[in-house]
Amino acid sequence: MRKINIEEIGGDIERGDLKNCLQLLYLIHKTKSVCKGSLGITKTQKLCFLTEFFQRSKGFNGFDFNFFRWNYGPMAGDIYRLIEMLKDVEMIHKGKIGDFPVTEKGLKLLEIFNPVFEENADVLRETEKTVEEFGGMSAGSLKEYIYDTFWFGGIPLRDVEFGTNLFIPLSKRKRDFVIPEEWLETLEIYLDKGLYEGLKQALKNARAGKSERW
Repeated sequence: MRKINIEEIGGDIERGDLKNCLQLLYLIHKTKSVCKGSLGITKTQKLCFLTEFFQRSKGFNGFDFNFFRWNYGPMAGDIYRLIEMLKDVEMIHKGKIGDFPVTEKGLKLLEIFNPVFEENADVLRETEKTVEEFGGMSAGSLKEYIYDTFWFGGIPLRDVEFGTNLFIPLSKRKRDFVIPEEWLETLEIYLDKGLYEGLKQALKNARAGKSERW
């Protein structure tokens, strides 16, 4: 049997994105189960912010986004980028503008990674609680809730200067969201389009009996 060397196929996904991306897919899937309307980027940003806040307030290092004050409250540029990446590798639908239902491929990935989710159940419990409490709210209602609830530098968030970094401290660190190395390698294959396409071609060539070396 011909060997396929994954590391020689190549890819450009940052390892630091993998944990955020898997948790983001998990949050989107969970939110769609309680959200009757469109999910949308603004609502997703707010749910990620709340999730990270509640995780960190309990000492869990789950989501790790760099939020700053912008239009409609907290936002993180990486969330936009990771959503586009999930669309690009067909984990969520491109379809309707502003909506991100998880595809069959995305559901399969979530199923495959169920052992990892079980291992991180205490961290993800904060995600699930956030979705249960806030997932049914509109983006506008979430924005107002955050504006009314959160203060930074001694002033309400709605009055914080645009562009201000909204650092969320980690309280009495308990543990991180952990993905074992072998699972990270699997996740990288699924989430890196170049790597995934290269692997599919390698497998196709292997089945066809071609002798090219990877």
